[in-house]
Amino acid sequence: MRRLAGPGASENQGASRGIGHQGTLPSGPVTFRWRYLDEAGAETTGPDETFSDQAEAESWFTEVWPELLDEGVHAVTLLDGAAQVYGPMSLHEQA
Repeated sequence: MRRLAGPGASENQGASRGIGHQGTLPSGPVTFRWRYLDEAGAETTGPDETFSDQAEAESWFTEVWPELLDEGVHAVTLLDGAAQVYGPMSLHEQA
């Protein structure tokens, strides 16, 4: 029997073996979410949305980024659980 949690257990136990499907780890599935940054690069508020995969998160972002910019979000970072996938990515058009 494999021990998943307890004294001395790693928080990321199983991750290095490619285990990541729902229900494998006691902390539940890893979710994707966006971190929102203001003009100065400081974290700011934004929609509290979570997604089951990166493609779903990016599809949602493609639809709403103009609204985020209107609400004062100037950049975003994509997170997979606590890990940064990429970013910060500016919402302003490049010249």
